[in-house]
Amino acid sequence: MAKPKLTVCAPDPRTLLGYRDRSWHVTKALSELVDNSFGEDRGNAGTAYIRWDKKSRTMEVWDDGRGMVAMSHLFILGRGVGEKGNDIGRYGQGGSQAILWLADDVEVWTVNEHIQRAYTHQDLAAIIADGDRWIEVDDHWSPATANNTPAGIGKGHGTLIRMKLRKGHDVYPAQIKEHMSKTYASALRHDRKIVWQADNGPEQLQAWDPGKIGYEAVGEFKLRGLGVGFKISYAPSVPERDSGISV
Repeated sequence: MAKPKLTVCAPDPRTLLGYRDRSWHVTKALSELVDNSFGEDRGNAGTAYIRWDKKSRTMEVWDDGRGMVAMSHLFILGRGVGEKGNDIGRYGQGGSQAILWLADDVEVWTVNEHIQRAYTHQDLAAIIADGDRWIEVDDHWSPATANNTPAGIGKGHGTLIRMKLRKGHDVYPAQIKEHMSKTYASALRHDRKIVWQADNGPEQLQAWDPGKIGYEAVGEFKLRGLGVGFKISYAPSVPERDSGISV
């Protein structure tokens, strides 16, 4: 049997440690992974699932999207595709950073539209502790079967990321669900789904409702010769930190 050809991925161990020391939040890091699921030129999934097992500190994020082009892309910083004009993703390039920050140990399965699967297992804590090792990923594809692919994506296509979270990364389910409902409210109103799973079973998240609208203003302005319409809504119950403008 031929020895697999491994792709050496950036960053180097010292830079990797620097990323893990950054000040961040589990909620925002998970949003980066959901972004990878929903982005038009990434997963373009209809449904993203988040499963949390408190006892084992295992977090899973998986989707029914098109799968990855290459497994190594997930572990190469700066390899993101960015955002497209009608991309409903909100972050763009942080899935790699999210995994490096969240997990001590990670397994990833991805199945493409030809039902070919790729897999990697990375012990990130051991790689960092060693100091001289780099992340190496096998980009080999093989037919997806019930024996080599989890049931959630084994009969279709998509990506599953299973992470053992680092100690000190506290998980607050209510906060995560609220953040997802707000961040992806537009997507959830247009046939995309986010399903949260924990001890009490699956819960499909609903688009955030800002409550009663105080007033609305509509108008139009010119941008490079083109007319651009706009609508501004004011909801008294929405705090300043949740306010924003999107074009």
